[in-house]
Amino acid sequence: MVQVWKLQTALGEMAVCERENFLISLFFPEKAQKLFRYMQDFSENPDYVWQCFFNSDFRNSFHFLPYDCVMENSPLIERACRQLEEYFAGKRTIFNLPLRPAGSPFQMDVWEAVSRIPYGKTLTYGQIAKRLGMPNAARAVGLAVRSNPLPILIPCHRVMGAGGRLTGYAGGLEFKKWLLNREGIVYAAE
Repeated sequence: MVQVWKLQTALGEMAVCERENFLISLFFPEKAQKLFRYMQDFSENPDYVWQCFFNSDFRNSFHFLPYDCVMENSPLIERACRQLEEYFAGKRTIFNLPLRPAGSPFQMDVWEAVSRIPYGKTLTYGQIAKRLGMPNAARAVGLAVRSNPLPILIPCHRVMGAGGRLTGYAGGLEFKKWLLNREGIVYAAE
């Protein structure tokens, strides 16, 4: 069972998701609204789950199905929400939460490398590829970063393009700029 809870932020309503005492997903407002809508549709019509199997938008957005979700808070979700609120208020620079992102071994290696980027600092995709011993894998690193299910907690907003160039972000470039500005990170103009 996936426990899902809403978190109000300065940038909109996000979704915090837990399974078996680990955080598995953090969704930005646009995706969070989709998840809440899918959960509502499923609660009204249990056969809706079959539509999700055939809905590419759903399959590309979520790694669990709405029948596996319940809108329910927990001590871990409360702790995560509190730490995220502190981060957004500029009072927290490090998260202390149990995470269990779902991904391939390569994605897990990339996310581990991204997790080590300190608050207020950045790395490029190429630098991460080199740290992983794969200097020609910058694009593959970019794809792994893009599929990070726990943004902010695994701080993929701290990953930049070559030369410190601002690049895409799952939550949108405005959200990435906001996070970078919050951390005092200077980035190259677009």
